[in-house]
Amino acid sequence: LNPGSNVNNRRWPVTSYADLAATFLGRGYRIAVVGKSDEQAWERAFDAMAGDPSFFDLTGRTKVPQLLDLLNHAALVVTNDTGPAHLSIGLDTPTVVIVGGGHFGCFVPYPPEVAPDNARFVYHKMDCYHCFWLCHKRTGKSDPFPCVAEVTTAQVKAACAELLSEKLVPTAG
Repeated sequence: LNPGSNVNNRRWPVTSYADLAATFLGRGYRIAVVGKSDEQAWERAFDAMAGDPSFFDLTGRTKVPQLLDLLNHAALVVTNDTGPAHLSIGLDTPTVVIVGGGHFGCFVPYPPEVAPDNARFVYHKMDCYHCFWLCHKRTGKSDPFPCVAEVTTAQVKAACAELLSEKLVPTAG
């Protein structure tokens, strides 16, 4: 899991990443969380998993070569729209990218004719897409962009399940 991004407002809520981590741990997966050392503040969201031998908080502990190795050997990568997303896709690792609307279509999602099979782009489409991150829907500058915050855990789990070819979300009824 890569909950970070160079811009805090473009991050999917870390509590949603923690929910996703709990789901995967419950399925027997090992979880590694990566990010820059200044992103360690999110570790509180993962406190419940800290003692689990299948949970690894590698925040601030990897350099680019180690990150590439982790991405290359992962069963799945879930990330915000940031550098590691493109690296993971380039390494042919199944990758779910959570996308906001600021530059929608400029960098991600990739056009369908060139999008690789190992990538899924998850987003909450809004009428204000292409705002170049000059969001008028936030109440404060430190608030997350609504287009990112409103991506649901169910959407992300469905994309993960597609790439892993297994059911991660309950069926209705």
